[in-house]
Amino acid sequence: MKKIKLLLTLSLIVIMSGISIAQELHNAKVLGIVNLSSQDFATIIDLTANDVYKTALYGQELLIIDEDIQLSFTSGSVQVVKAGLTENIFAFQEEQTNLATNPYEMVGINHNILLDVIGYDQGFPSLNFEDMYNIIQVETNNSIEITSDELETLLKPILSDNFSDIEYTVDNLLKEGNTLNERDVEVLTELLTNIKGSENYDDVMNKISTIENSISADVTLSEEGKTMLFIATSIARHSSTYWEEASLSSSHPWGDLMDNDYVPTKFRWWRMTLADLWGGLTGEDPWNDGAATQSSARYFFNH
Repeated sequence: MKKIKLLLTLSLIVIMSGISIAQELHNAKVLGIVNLSSQDFATIIDLTANDVYKTALYGQELLIIDEDIQLSFTSGSVQVVKAGLTENIFAFQEEQTNLATNPYEMVGINHNILLDVIGYDQGFPSLNFEDMYNIIQVETNNSIEITSDELETLLKPILSDNFSDIEYTVDNLLKEGNTLNERDVEVLTELLTNIKGSENYDDVMNKISTIENSISADVTLSEEGKTMLFIATSIARHSSTYWEEASLSSSHPWGDLMDNDYVPTKFRWWRMTLADLWGGLTGEDPWNDGAATQSSARYFFNH
């Protein structure tokens, strides 16, 4: 009987040795790198499936911004593949993207990279806007085009103690004499209304995607309106994901801003999303009179 068991075991080893684990390779690109003391983590986009990944921590300077790499999908795990790589770097899907539909998708992706670069800096949260700007230029290798003033405009709504007092309405968002048509304003209003006051993350994401996926085919929208809505939906999706995650994790660098189980009531994730939309769409201080008619986010980011 022992001999039979031994033969069966040897047979199984022989069979298994002839089986290669299925491996799927996707082309990918490094979008951003965040330094944490002696280690880094990276944001990577899968160019095949158009998904965004973040890596586990790895030794410094093993990856470079804008570098072309590959992602290996094997038995449920995802790993970075690069010639000469001396360390196993595992990646985990962070965000789903809509590059096929939204020509301004990189605006939302880069928005979240900016928040990571700032939030994980050792000087956060006592950094001033000039410090933040300098950190971004170094950590992103100047790959994200934004000025110090534009960065302050973008982040001031979410860093100010009284930003929750701002009334996020289309009327407050647009200047008099803007060239948006009635349908443009209607859809933008629908987007803001769907986000404001919501407690259901999945419901909000579905509504944002529904609006986003209908923009191109809607002949009643103006070209300016389409541009604004593409930028708005990209920021809204990625911002919602970022702040909803921050509200669920005590270790998240921006977590202290959030209303959650470990911090007394402060800001809900949907309010942070509205603040991000305000900064990205107006390009102006939300406490100034009026706002821009045309989105300035296109000037903040490469797309």
